[in-house]
Amino acid sequence: GGLKDPSMERMPGQTCCIVSTPQAFISLQGRKPDVFGWKAISAVLFDEVHHVLKHHPYRQIALSLKDKNQSSDAGNQTDKETIQILGLSASLTYKVSSAEIKNTLNRLCHELNIEQMESPS
Repeated sequence: GGLKDPSMERMPGQTCCIVSTPQAFISLQGRKPDVFGWKAISAVLFDEVHHVLKHHPYRQIALSLKDKNQSSDAGNQTDKETIQILGLSASLTYKVSSAEIKNTLNRLCHELNIEQMESPS
């Protein structure tokens, strides 16, 4: 693993999009926090966001991101910017009752520390 393209080293301060598997991103944050740490990131897109609720690397990223955003919200001088989160999923849950669906969506909002959820249906 690792980055093969040396141009990736220039990311801070540039408009850029990182496409990565969750586990590879976690590894990159650990190895190069100055480039891939939360201070260098303004938005995160979770594809298949429902994995945040499972034992999955997405959960580790989400909890770290939640801690960072709560630190920003509390006025921490080192973490001034709240990172925007966009979560996508074709099927947020396989639950069928309205109460179970609402519970799952509430858990997802809590885990990501988000206040608003939109749905096309």
